Amino acid sequence: MTSSLAPPEPYRLLLSELDDATRSLAADTGPREHELKKRDTAIAELAVLGVPRAVIGKLTGLTRARVQQILERHETGVPTGDAWQDDPVLQRLIEYAILERPVPSIGIGIRRESVVGPHIGAGFGAQVRLTGDLDHNRSEVIVALTKLLEQTERGDFDGVLELSDEELSIVRGSPLAS
Repeated sequence: MTSSLAPPEPYRLLLSELDDATRSLAADTGPREHELKKRDTAIAELAVLGVPRAVIGKLTGLTRARVQQILERHETGVPTGDAWQDDPVLQRLIEYAILERPVPSIGIGIRRESVVGPHIGAGFGAQVRLTGDLDHNRSEVIVALTKLLEQTERGDFDGVLELSDEELSIVRGSPLAS
């Protein structure tokens, strides 16, 4: 049976860009603005193709609500429903991409938050891959937290903990200059 649908290559490219940006953001290497924009654009493109927010969340490791925030910020007219299921090529590629997701892990770290949510800007921390051994998982978390405590005591994260003059004004309850 032949399909009149688009060839899978544009979909593969889109899913690859999303995966690359998501992994780069998870690795916490370097400036994040470019990767955030790349990820958000790919999320918006998938939504326009009719891929549900929950499915996009499975691809990216984000919650459906976080995907919704990204779509609202991206100001994309997003269809709802399961329109992506009308395209078996897209659906199959997405299902395979979800199956290829990495082993579950947790992040332990220090990062500034902003009005658009957590995980914005520079941060420091570790990723602990979860196993079936709860005692092992717990000991790995303790090691990661101990390292973060030692680094915090040394002042390694002072740049994240310090406030700018404007932020200090906000903390003190002073209105922003108009």
